[in-house]
Amino acid sequence: MDPAAPDFDVGAGVLMNVFQTEPGDPFSLGYTTVNFNLTGFAGETIRFRAALASNQGLFPFAIDDVTCRSITSAQIPTLGEWGMIATTGILGLVGFIVIRRKVTA
Repeated sequence: MDPAAPDFDVGAGVLMNVFQTEPGDPFSLGYTTVNFNLTGFAGETIRFRAALASNQGLFPFAIDDVTCRSITSAQIPTLGEWGMIATTGILGLVGFIVIRRKVTA
């Protein structure tokens, strides 16, 4: 969904339907895994909406275990445990020096 679209929009605010039943589909479905590609929305903010509309009476509906994964080979660089410890020590030392200079000035 476009984040600016109203919550119940069914028009232009719907950017992609990733699962939708059609007339003639069975009245009961087991657990269904749905995979979809959001590459076309890279760099944008989008909203995930799960909605149910039924004119056939009771229609139990549930969503479980939603995940969003990047399948690119690029990894976000992170610091390991020792890198975090060293960075904390360096920033602490810099802070101490700055405070000491302000106190003596």
